[in-house]
Amino acid sequence: MTSLAARSTHPSRLFWLLLLLGLSACATGRPEAMAVAGSYAGTVQIESEEIPARLELRQRGDRLEGSLRLVRRLEAQGDGEITGRGLTLGLAYDQGCAGQLVLTGRATPDGTRLEGSIRVADCTGTVGGRFSLRRAGAAGR
Repeated sequence: MTSLAARSTHPSRLFWLLLLLGLSACATGRPEAMAVAGSYAGTVQIESEEIPARLELRQRGDRLEGSLRLVRRLEAQGDGEITGRGLTLGLAYDQGCAGQLVLTGRATPDGTRLEGSIRVADCTGTVGGRFSLRRAGAAGR
């Protein structure tokens, strides 16, 4: 026959075991990053000027590599990351004056659009603006 003391601690041991298993699953299980790899086209607006832009993104998990081409302006390459629907890319360029573009934005829930802010810094100073890019083949979505 099992004592009353032994029976009353059994449910609490089970509770703590399940809690520990649940917490360890949360600590090791990372949600999969949204898929944003692909080609995007749209505009970058800097100081009230709209500039046609093309962005190529490669993705491995939550890490990104990309290149941004501002038509008739510059081409920049670099890397970044995606967290949830948010993304950050740091892209370097050098046209006689080394600089960096930083894109900080969000993807739409279906991943067809990227929108956010851009900061451009080089030897001439720092300016900010906005970007809006649509994934190739996603017209009308």
